[in-house]
Amino acid sequence: MLESSDRHRIPADLISSGQVSRWNVPWILDDVRLLDPPVSYQHKSGAVTWVNLAPRTSAEIVAQLQSRGEATQAVSDPADDPNSGAGPDGGDVDGDVRPVVGLMTDGLVLGWTQLTAGNIRNNRIYLRQFIDRFPADSVGGSNRQHRAARTVQVDWGGETPVETDIDGDKKFFRSRSWVREFLAHNGAAEGDRVIVECTGPYRYRLRLRKTR
Repeated sequence: MLESSDRHRIPADLISSGQVSRWNVPWILDDVRLLDPPVSYQHKSGAVTWVNLAPRTSAEIVAQLQSRGEATQAVSDPADDPNSGAGPDGGDVDGDVRPVVGLMTDGLVLGWTQLTAGNIRNNRIYLRQFIDRFPADSVGGSNRQHRAARTVQVDWGGETPVETDIDGDKKFFRSRSWVREFLAHNGAAEGDRVIVECTGPYRYRLRLRKTR
């Protein structure tokens, strides 16, 4: 730690005292880019290691980098995690969504959900574990009479994106007529993962990750 003080900037006396001896694994930051102007974000109380950025904040970061002609690459894709949150009874349970930690080529991964047989049979793509990452005004009530104030645009791979709000009670996209075609076109099977990316303000894209 003393030999690499020019990188971590921890004072030598603090290192010699042993107070920081337990923090001895370095994280090397590669391809760091300055945000100019800075993008503000909410740092919730108690967040020490990770801060989950709101979709709007993430979209501002992506937009700024793209406006400068800089590609945005992922440092981590939550769908690469081998663990899943599927229940032992095969019920409609979401995948174990990890914190948002990376920017994709032109979007940001909000989370993923693992498909069950019931999901495929009933044309459901649940957003339970990361619904709070969507704009609050796009999440409505349990029926069409209580739609959200705004809709989101979902690019699912069809000829035209879908305009829909989110059912905050059932926690999936309210419009579901396209889900059957999305699952069929991608050959979805039980255990596969649907990854949701934010590509801009109120704009999202779905992709399916095969697990077999």
